[in-house]
Amino acid sequence: MSTENNLISRNKLSVTIKSNEDLYNILSKAYYLPNSNCRCITKNYLMEYLSKDIKIFFMKKEKVIHHHFRKVNKTCQELLELLENLLISKSKFPTGILPDQPPNKEWLLNAILHVDGDDPHKLLAPCGSEELDYKIEVNSE
Repeated sequence: MSTENNLISRNKLSVTIKSNEDLYNILSKAYYLPNSNCRCITKNYLMEYLSKDIKIFFMKKEKVIHHHFRKVNKTCQELLELLENLLISKSKFPTGILPDQPPNKEWLLNAILHVDGDDPHKLLAPCGSEELDYKIEVNSE
């Protein structure tokens, strides 16, 4: 992100930002971020978005497609590892998120598909059909 494209100047931030929550709210207008209550949302993580040249993986909010996913039996830590490996294979910056502080599952799944839209890990729900986790039995009475 170049200086002239920077949506938020550091001087303006120093005046308006009083907490991480304020910074998160400002950044989330331009970037697709993990949920604000995730442990990965730290001051250091948020400050990475203010760099002249962002050195972590980021997604512009308007470029993200929110998908419908099948049931994924992986933990957030496993999905974060999958995303980090995918970023390495695509020669992109790492997420900047510590393995013991993973973001929410929806952010991770959308990020994986943002990086590789071909869905090699079969995360997307099949089109035109829904997977049901329940069975309905009708009483004959």
